[in-house]
Order: sequence, then structure tokens, then C-alpha cells
Amino acid sequence: MKQNNLFNGRTPDTSQTFRDVNNSFTLIVFGDWGTGPIGQYTKHLLGEETLTRDYLGILHMGDIAYDLDDEDGKIGDDYLNMIQPIAATYPYMTVPGNHEKADNFTQYINRFNMPNNGVNQGTSLEIMKKLITLLNI
Repeated sequence: MKQNNLFNGRTPDTSQTFRDVNNSFTLIVFGDWGTGPIGQYTKHLLGEETLTRDYLGILHMGDIAYDLDDEDGKIGDDYLNMIQPIAATYPYMTVPGNHEKADNFTQYINRFNMPNNGVNQGTSLEIMKKLITLLNI
């Protein structure tokens, strides 16, 4: 029987202090994260890092799971289970890389509901008057 885990998620502070453009914020930004031994070690490092610093969110810049579609999607399932404690706790935004293009990005589109998750495979967001653009080039 599968155990259900309960996670406490976070959303950015919407108080006046948060909206002050002079305040700083910190994001975790990375790409190329798989499920193998190096991926497991990366998960460990991220877990440790999130215990010691306050991050606003996570931006994953593509090449997710190496590869989402491998073994008929099992690798994608394994990856999402691996990152669940982190992705369920922090806002987690992705943009696909070249490894997600299989079958017209089907595995990516079916797993991640991101803004502009269509043909252009890019998006932008504004945080404290700073524009951040994510692109799959």
C-alpha cells in the first residue's frame, strides 16, 4: 500500500515588504538533473541547502530526469518521486530542454503545467519588478 505524504508548501510573501523593489531575493537555478548517483547526490545537496537558507523558489532550466520519456515514462515517474519533497515545498518552475523534445514534448507537457506551455517552450515572470525570462533555445 502506497503511503501518502503531507508536505507544507510555501508561497511568496505578498506583504508590502515583499513588493519593495529594494528587497533582495534568492532563487535556486539549475538544469541537467537526472536520477542516477549524481542526481541523488544533487538531491541531497539541495535538501541540505534548503535547510540553511531561505529561497523564494526553484527554476529548473531543462534536461529533466534524463529523460522523462525513458522506459515508457518510468524514469520521469522516478524523477518526480525523487524531487517531490523539494518541489512540494518551494515554488518549482521548469522550462524544457532538448531532452524533453521527444514526441513533441508530450512527457513534459503532461507532467508540468507551466505558463506558455505550448509551442514556444518559454516563459517569463516578474519578481519584485525584476523580469526573469526562461527559454528553450
